[in-house]
Amino acid sequence: MSKRIKIRIIPLLIGLFPFLFSQCGTERNTPVTRFYHNLTSYYNILFNARESYNEGLNRYTESYQYDFTRTLPLFINGNKKLSDNIQPQMERTIEKCSKLIRLHSISAKPESLEDKRSLNKEEKEYYNKSEFNKYVDDAYLLMGKAYFWEMEYGTASKLLDHASREFKDEHIQHESEIWLTRCYIEQENFRDAEKVLKSLEREEKTMEETLRTNFFATYTDFHIRQDQHEKAIPYLEKAIEHADDKEEKVRYTFILAQLYEEIDQPDQAFRQYETVIDLNPDYKMEFNAKLKRATLYKAANRGGDKVRRELEKMLRDDKNEAYLDQIYYALGKIAEEENNSSQAVEHYKKSIANNTNNQNQKGLSYLSIADIYFQNKKYSNAQAYYDSAVTTLQSGYPGYTDLYVKTQHLTRLVDNLNTIELQDSLQRVAQMDPTERDRLISQLIAKRREEERQNRDAAQARSNYRNIPRNRTNPGSSGGEWYFYSSTAIKRGKAEFQRRWGDRDLKDNWRLSSRSQADFGNFAENESQQQATGQTTQQQYSRTNKQFYTQNLPLSDSAMEASHKSIQEAYLNVGKIYMNDLNNPGKAIDAFQTLNERYPDNSFKLASYYNMYKLYKDQGSTSQAERYKNRILSEFPESNHAKVLENPDYFRELESQKNKAEKLYSETLELYRKRQYGQVMSNCRNAKKQFEDSTYLSRFEYLEALTIGQTRDIVSFRNRLQSLIKNYPNAEVSRQADGILSYLKKTELEQINKKFVQNKPVAGNQEKSPSGSESQIVSTAGEETVDSLYTFSKQDPYYFVIIANPEKIDIGRLKFELINFNLDYFLQKDYNTASQEFNEFYNIITVKKFNDYQTAKEYYELLNKRENRVFSEIDSNEYRYFFISVKNYLTLLDKKSIIEYINFFKDKAVEPALLGNE
Repeated sequence: MSKRIKIRIIPLLIGLFPFLFSQCGTERNTPVTRFYHNLTSYYNILFNARESYNEGLNRYTESYQYDFTRTLPLFINGNKKLSDNIQPQMERTIEKCSKLIRLHSISAKPESLEDKRSLNKEEKEYYNKSEFNKYVDDAYLLMGKAYFWEMEYGTASKLLDHASREFKDEHIQHESEIWLTRCYIEQENFRDAEKVLKSLEREEKTMEETLRTNFFATYTDFHIRQDQHEKAIPYLEKAIEHADDKEEKVRYTFILAQLYEEIDQPDQAFRQYETVIDLNPDYKMEFNAKLKRATLYKAANRGGDKVRRELEKMLRDDKNEAYLDQIYYALGKIAEEENNSSQAVEHYKKSIANNTNNQNQKGLSYLSIADIYFQNKKYSNAQAYYDSAVTTLQSGYPGYTDLYVKTQHLTRLVDNLNTIELQDSLQRVAQMDPTERDRLISQLIAKRREEERQNRDAAQARSNYRNIPRNRTNPGSSGGEWYFYSSTAIKRGKAEFQRRWGDRDLKDNWRLSSRSQADFGNFAENESQQQATGQTTQQQYSRTNKQFYTQNLPLSDSAMEASHKSIQEAYLNVGKIYMNDLNNPGKAIDAFQTLNERYPDNSFKLASYYNMYKLYKDQGSTSQAERYKNRILSEFPESNHAKVLENPDYFRELESQKNKAEKLYSETLELYRKRQYGQVMSNCRNAKKQFEDSTYLSRFEYLEALTIGQTRDIVSFRNRLQSLIKNYPNAEVSRQADGILSYLKKTELEQINKKFVQNKPVAGNQEKSPSGSESQIVSTAGEETVDSLYTFSKQDPYYFVIIANPEKIDIGRLKFELINFNLDYFLQKDYNTASQEFNEFYNIITVKKFNDYQTAKEYYELLNKRENRVFSEIDSNEYRYFFISVKNYLTLLDKKSIIEYINFFKDKAVEPALLGNE
C-alpha cells in the first residue's frame, strides 16, 4: 500500500472510532456490544477483582491460627482483626465488581430477536433473560463473598440472594446459595439457612463436583453451630469424601474425630485421629492428633503404657519445645483417667509453667486443676484455680459463662470462710492479755524489720554487682551468658514467675489478686490482707508500726459485737452457698448448725431453721425436717415461713393480694395523671389498710408524696419524701425520692425566689374529692412544723446571712462588696464577715454579730434599701438574705434547709413589705 493511501486511511479509522464506540453502549444489545462488554468485563475488571480477592484471602489464611484446645472451625471467617487487615483488598474487589455492573451490565433486549413471533423455545428463553453480560452474575457473587469476608453479612446476604434468584447459571445459583447459607449461619438465622440447605440438598445430584465439598461442609457447620454434633457427622463424612484439597481433608478428618469425642464415641474418635496421622499432615496437625489420641487411650481400650512412653519421648524432642504445655496437659489427662489426682495436678502445673503464649491451653490447665480440687471438695483451692481459669480463658470459650458463674459462687464461699477465720483471729488477739499482745506485735515488727534489712542488703548486693566492670558476653554466643542477655534464662524466669503468681498485669500492686484470696496463716498476714482488699477504710500504716496490727482489733464492746455479727452473717452465707449453688447439703447443714451452736440467739435463726427444714426434707429425713418445722412454728409463729408451713397456699393467696394491689396502683397512677388528686389520696389511704406488701405500700406512699407536691407547699412535699425514704430505705421509689430531694436542695433558692413556697395549696392545682371536701385532700399528720425547728426571741444575739450559689456568683467578690457596705455605713461597728460551704450546692456568708433583734433588723432594712450597693449585676434568683438568731443559725446549719427558716422569717421576723430580693 502506497504511503499516500495509508495517509488517507488513518484519518478515516480515527474518524470511525467514535462511531464504533457509540455502537458499544449498554443501551443497545447487539453481537458487537455483547462481545465488547464481555471482553472488557472479564479481562479489564473481573480479572483484577479476583486477583485482589485472592490476595486478601491468602493473607487472611496465612495469618489465621487454629486453636486446638477447642473444636476446629469448618470455616475460618469471623476473626474481626484479620477481617480488618484484608479490608483494602476486599474493598478493591467490591469497587471493581460495582464498576463492572455499573458500566457493563446489558439489560436491553437483543435487537436481532425483536420479532417474538418467530422465536423458537431456546431463543425465547434467551430473549427473556434479565442480563446479557455473562460476567455480571460473577460480579454479584464475588462482591457478596467480599462483603462476607468483611463480616458485613447483611449486605452480603442481599447480593448473594439477588445472584441466586436473578441469574440462570446453575453454578452461580448453587454457589450463591451456599454462601448465602453461610451468611445466615453467621447471623444465627438458622430457619432461613435450613430452607436454603434443604433446597440445595434436593439439587445435590446436579451440583458441580467442585461445590459439593463446600455444600456438605456448610451443612455440617449448620448443625455444629446449634450443638447438633450427631447430625453433623454424616454431612462431614460426605465433605471428606468429596474433598480434593489435602489440607482441607486433613482438617475435616480432625474435626470429625472431635465430633466423635463430643458424642462420647472415643473408639471412633481414636480411629479418626489415627487417620489424620496416616494422611501425613503438617507437623502441628500431626502433633495435636497424637496428643488427642493419647488422651483417649483408656476409653478406646488402647494400651496406656505405650501412649505414655510416646508422650515422654515427645517431651525429649527439641522441636517440641514450644508444645511442652500441651504434652504435660495430655499426661495430666492420662493421670486423671488412671484416678491419680496428685500426679494429674503435678502435670497440669508443669503445663502452666511451660506455657508461653497459648492462653486457652493455660486456662484449660487451670480449669483441670480446679475441677480436681472441686471434686475433692477443696473449695478454697478450687476457687483460686477457677479464678485463674476465668482470667486466662477467652470470654467466648465454650462453657465460659457457666465457669464464670461457678467461680463467682466459690469466690463468695471463700470470702465468707475467710471472714470467719479473720474475725476469729482478730478476736483471739483482742482477748489476749495486753502485755502478751504487745509482745506478739513486737515480735512481728522485729521479724518484719529483719526481712526489710535482708531485702535492702540483697538490693545493695545486686547494685554492687551491676557496677562491677565486666566484659559482657555476646548475646548470641554460647556459654557464660549474663542473665539478662540469656533468652533461655529469661524464659525460665518468666515460667517460674507465672508458675508461682499466674498471669499478672504490668502495674502497681501486681501481687494483689482481683479477688480476695487471703492466707490466714498468721496474724500479720490477716491484717495485711484486710488492708490490701479494701476491707477497711482506716489509715494505712507501715507493717513496722504498731497501729498496723491494732487498728482492726475489736477492743471495744461495740467492735466485738460487730465482729460477731460478721461471723454470724458469714456462716449463714456459707450455708446458703453450699445449699443453693454447690449442691452440698451436708456442708450446708454443718454451717447452719454451727451458726446456731455458736450463737443461739443470732438474728438469722429463722432463715437457718427453714433452710435446714428444706434440706432434711429433700434428703428424706422426715423426723429432722419435722423438728425444724416445729421450731419455726413455736419460735416464729407470725413469720411468713411459719404461715407457709401451716398453709401451703399462703404464697398463692399472697400473690392474689399482690394482683389486687397492682390493679389499684395502676388505677391510682392513672388518676394522678388526670390530676384527680383527692381520689389519689383516698386510694393511698385505703391501700395502707388493705395491703401488707412493702413494695406496693412504698409505691402508694410515693404517689401520695407526689400528690402533696402538687397540692401543698414544698416543705410538706420534702418532709413526705424524707418520710418515705426513712420507712422504705431499700425501695426503688426511695431512690427516685432521693433524686427529687437532691433537685429540691439544688434549686432551693430558685424555688424561694419564684415564690414557689407558700403556706397554702397552689391555686388551680387541686381538685375536690368526690365528697367535695378539699380538707380531705391532704393529711398533715406527722409532718414537721416550722415552730418545732425555730424559736423567736428579740433578746438573743443575731447574724445577718446571705445564701448564694457559688456556680453563678463570685463569692469572693460578693464578700468584698459586703465589707465595703459595712465600711460605708457601719464603720464604728467592726462587724466580722465570713463565708463557708452551706451544702454541696450553696455557700453561706455571715455578718456577725448583732446584739439583739432590733439591731439586726435595722441592718437588714438598710441593706434592703441599698441592695444595689452589694448585689448589682447579680441574678436575684441565685441568692437570698435574711437575719437570724445565733440559736436558730445553728439549727439552720444542722438541718441544711433554707425553706423552713424563710417561712419562719416571713411569719415572725420581718414585715412582708421588707422581704429582700422577692
